Amino acid sequence: MPSQTFNAVADTYTMYSSPNHNPSSEWGIHVQYFASPSDWVYGYVQFDLSAIPINATLTRAVIQLHCRAWDSSNQIEIHFITSPTTRIDLSTLTWNNTPNIGTIYQRSATLSEPDVWVNTEITSPSPSQINDMRKVNPYVTIRLSQITYPSMVEGTANFSSMERGYPPKLYLEWTLPLPKAEFVSASNIPTSAGAGVVFNAGVVLKNIGGIQGTLFARAVDNDNENLLASAYSDPTSPGLESDVTLPVTMPNKTLKLRFDVGHVE
Repeated sequence: MPSQTFNAVADTYTMYSSPNHNPSSEWGIHVQYFASPSDWVYGYVQFDLSAIPINATLTRAVIQLHCRAWDSSNQIEIHFITSPTTRIDLSTLTWNNTPNIGTIYQRSATLSEPDVWVNTEITSPSPSQINDMRKVNPYVTIRLSQITYPSMVEGTANFSSMERGYPPKLYLEWTLPLPKAEFVSASNIPTSAGAGVVFNAGVVLKNIGGIQGTLFARAVDNDNENLLASAYSDPTSPGLESDVTLPVTMPNKTLKLRFDVGHVE
């Protein structure tokens, strides 16, 4: 199964106390909540998922954060920003211009001690929902906050940023559709021939699947299902055609010829 770990391509945090300021993440990604709004801080992380084939289906997602320090609350919330159709510029992000985060989020794995990687299996959103997001906009952005539901939990946490040498990571697994053969046409089929005569039937195949693959054609006697000949194509990319030649030996009977096609698993 294809998989890849994506390093963050941008990260930052925003502060309620400085609503028009972007502090950058040189010293880490801060997440904080206390009773006074002046102490509210949200972290943001962005991943570029454009390397994933557009026809892939995501099956697993894990957020990996390097926790430098934390206190009070031993979990944070991970929010996927679901609304943007274009890349969010985290270098200019402030408290006042943050986009709608949507309603899809989950709690992180437990922050047990400082200076460790915290891996959180993402189930909300589901991998299929993340898949839909990255097809609209490959730059997927995540907001990190303290616990807000069912009630706010005071606490603070600090995670390593790209600049600190331990960038946030997103591990993804996905599947790809198989190659799939489609019969296009056949040629050089005689209208009559004696028993034992060999003719080279030409068959055109098309790969209508999602990845490159080897296609095949089989010549079959439709009366008794006897296999008369088979041939395999060169590796064929999606949407392209391949020609194969099948040397068919005429049986001692009227031949009702059928071509079966498929792909090599």
